[in-house]
Formats: sequence, C-alpha cells, structure tokens
Amino acid sequence: MIKPDGSLKMLQFNCRIGGSETMPIMLRLKSNLVNVLIDGRLDKTEADWDRRVALVVVLAAHNYPETPRKGDVIHGLQRPLDDAQVFHSGTALRDGQVVTAGGRVLYVPTLGDTVKSAQKRAYEIADDIRFDGIQFRRDIGHRAIRRSPATLCSCAPSPTA
Repeated sequence: MIKPDGSLKMLQFNCRIGGSETMPIMLRLKSNLVNVLIDGRLDKTEADWDRRVALVVVLAAHNYPETPRKGDVIHGLQRPLDDAQVFHSGTALRDGQVVTAGGRVLYVPTLGDTVKSAQKRAYEIADDIRFDGIQFRRDIGHRAIRRSPATLCSCAPSPTA
C-alpha cells in the first residue's frame, strides 16, 4: 500500500509462479531460476537482479471477472519485444489461432528506468494487442508516478529473498 505521506507499507505479499505479482519479479531476475531454487538454500543464494523498475498490465476477457467470454481471437502478439514479455494465462490454440480461454488472458510486464517509462511501454504493447471485449486498467503505476523520485524505493528483492 502507498500511504498518504508516500511511504510504503507491505500488508501481504503473495508471490506464486503464474500470479500477476510474479511477472514483474521474474522479468527482473537475471539469474537462472532453476539454479537459484535447486540448491534449496535460498538464505544462502545470491541472485542477480535487473535494477530497473518493473510494472505489469493484465489484459482481461469480456465480462471478467463475472463470466469471462471465451473464444475471442487474439491479434497483435507477433510484435518483437525489448525489455518486456507477454505471458499467456487464459489463452488457447483453436484452428491455428490464439483465442481467449479465461478471465485474465495475458500479462504484459515491462522494464523501464522509471515507473513512467515502464508504464508507457506496457500500454504501448497492450494497445497493439486486440481481441473482442478486451479490458485492462489504465491507471497501473499512477500513484508511484505522482510521488517524487526521492520517495521511490528500488523495490528490488534482497539477494536472500
């Protein structure tokens, strides 16, 4: 949470592979995840992190979260991406086309030197992806952008996290 004075307070942090919270973290991880986890001693493991800001925009299906529509053809996925990824979550392949198959359809995590640049890049990519009924929030990162740079944390996980 971002408190009114601009300071940060962690209430809860759920980070599971496949969750939207994980996408920006995984994009920032330069180390091989398997090598980090295989030892089983995370408290002794050093991971290499990209120091840039990460941000993710979730693209959702028509009528999400109530009864998301399935089967809408997704266009615009072929764009080459620098400092970004498009992770599939609620997609399927039908007759050679990628279609919606769930509520949270795609995740678009991006990296940037600032929150504003990461946000701009994420929305550029999101705007190029099209399917009937697409919906996504347009305010991701807005609170961090409004704050002064002096109050922003690097938000880098500690090497022992």
